[in-house]
Amino acid sequence: MKRGLFSVAAAVGVLAALVIAPVQSASAYPPGTAMKVSASPSTVSAGARFTASASNVKPGCSVVFNFGGKNVSVASAAGKASTSFTASTKAGTYRLTATCLRGESASTNVKVVGRGEVHGPGRACVSKTFKMNVSGFAPNSRVSVVLRKSTPAGGSRGRTVSFTKTARTDSSGAASYRFNVNRTGVYVVSAVAEGQRAATAISIEKC
Repeated sequence: MKRGLFSVAAAVGVLAALVIAPVQSASAYPPGTAMKVSASPSTVSAGARFTASASNVKPGCSVVFNFGGKNVSVASAAGKASTSFTASTKAGTYRLTATCLRGESASTNVKVVGRGEVHGPGRACVSKTFKMNVSGFAPNSRVSVVLRKSTPAGGSRGRTVSFTKTARTDSSGAASYRFNVNRTGVYVVSAVAEGQRAATAISIEKC
């Protein structure tokens, strides 16, 4: 009789183990996946804000982000954590690090570049070539210059007119663009690259 009771108790123990095992919390990412850290944008203007993000974070782990000597601790959720930093006012390449308080760490580079500028004539003649220039952008980077004029919705056309040129900057971060615009009006001139943006205006007139 005692042997039978022992067998029943053992069976109950095995069943209990089978029921309890699946209750263990699952990882928020595939096992063996390393934590990653990224910056958005990864190239940023001096003194501008950017977002630092960690992914594949172990469940329940708080993440300490470090950039430029500043530490920010963030609790993770669903395997992710993020915060924001202000880039240095001095151009250069800086290290962004994320460390899980359980020991795992990941790093990436953030490139800080000068504040870009776009400049050219304040006015130009319709259908005559003029030049726009950019400076202070990241060396050897692609910069698009866009001339855009919006027609009021109540106007005869009610649409946006735009002209775009793209070029690669030289080693000093400068580039030149030639435009020939066949419509009069005041255009907003935007120079755009990853992490950088500058703007001015030009009036295209009949002359």
